Amino acid sequence: RPEVVVAGALLFALLWTTSHAETLVYPRLLESRADDSDILLHVREGLTLNLRKSSIFASDFVLTTSTETGPDNVVFNGSELERDLYHDTEHRSSLVVKRKENGVEVRGILNDQLRITPAVLFERSEEGLIPHEVFTVEERSSTPKNPSEHSKNEKCVKDNTTSADRTNKSNCAEKFVVELCVVAGPTYWCAFNGTEDLVNYIATAVNVVAFWFIEMKDPAIRLQLNRIIKHENDSIAGKNICGTTLYELRNHNSCAADILDALNSTIDLANYCELTGCDIVLQLTSGDLAMEVNSTHINRKVQGVANFGGVCTNRSAAVAEDDPLVYSGVSTMAHEIAHSVGASHDGENFTLPINGYPDALNCSWEDGYLMSASGEGRNRHRLSNCSMAQIKFLVSTLPEFRIQVHTKANYSNIFYPGQNMTPEMFCRRKHPLHEDVQPVKTCWRGVCGEHNWTDIYNTYHTYRTFEIR
Repeated sequence: RPEVVVAGALLFALLWTTSHAETLVYPRLLESRADDSDILLHVREGLTLNLRKSSIFASDFVLTTSTETGPDNVVFNGSELERDLYHDTEHRSSLVVKRKENGVEVRGILNDQLRITPAVLFERSEEGLIPHEVFTVEERSSTPKNPSEHSKNEKCVKDNTTSADRTNKSNCAEKFVVELCVVAGPTYWCAFNGTEDLVNYIATAVNVVAFWFIEMKDPAIRLQLNRIIKHENDSIAGKNICGTTLYELRNHNSCAADILDALNSTIDLANYCELTGCDIVLQLTSGDLAMEVNSTHINRKVQGVANFGGVCTNRSAAVAEDDPLVYSGVSTMAHEIAHSVGASHDGENFTLPINGYPDALNCSWEDGYLMSASGEGRNRHRLSNCSMAQIKFLVSTLPEFRIQVHTKANYSNIFYPGQNMTPEMFCRRKHPLHEDVQPVKTCWRGVCGEHNWTDIYNTYHTYRTFEIR
């Protein structure tokens, strides 16, 4: 394999303490619009969220389950999947809000530190409201404040070749929708109570990651979740490496997953399975990642890695460490995606071999933006001007066909006829004389209509619809 540019998310080598219940709350809706586009959610005294409807899924979202005989692809209506997904930009909230009898069920991210989930062991309030636990996830930066020390903890291998698709000509795109595909091994996805919880969790995480790019203009950067891949085994998470630890209070012999092997495995998966519609393939892993140093030592401070500027290429892969259910890896996810779309670390002269590619020397490492290591202060959830300039430059070099959004799905496999066909395609072929068949409607055996997806899933444990007699 040709060597590639590797940039690790060491700057957010976060130590996450064990999450703990901070308080018991009973969320309630204060008001909502008929179309559910905006809702006012009271969480507790002093915390009321003005939630807006989120849009993060592709219109034809694909869930891929890898098996010994090949991939099993199922196409879902993205609009239906995200109908309960909301965000609050001011508080940086990303929540799944489901209406229940006499209350609401809320899961997700309230703000930078607070998470919320239903408290299943507690009874409803006297008013019948559903109890929830709000717990804190403490974020600590264990990385050095000095960028010269940071270089000791991170290895970058630079590729001096330029992709044939990259040119110095500007495409002047006003918006770039980064189509994201997420892969996880069984140790990660088995932590969830089924596929629905996994999909909701990843969508909630991607939804909050998008906040880091909200200030980007010309082009605006938006994230779209096109596919989730449930890998059959944990080999994708990296081979086991052992050695004496570095940069820890007490260095000792230890073993962990090889982060570079995890990155290469993600690249191999994307290329072998021909994952179409993926500008970036991001692996989420709950394993302890490490980077091998001098064959005898390992650095366990790394939390993520990405191919620098790899977006829309055959090396568009990234890896991020995340503790399932608590969203501990959202900062790392944002950092690695920023690397993938062309942002280096602040204060560094690290660029792609494209004439005119800007560096980040004019942005101080100590200002604490996303692409630096301090992880403190008001800038930690923003991109520096240097990062935005680098992203803008890289996007301008992409050919227009790379910028185009691939929202429609048509994926084949070896399992059964019709699974590689979208609901809209099936309806139109089954009823060619009816022009009013729309993607928002669903079909099963020629029957088209709108359905209550929640009731269908709770009754039949599937999102496929059936004829109502």
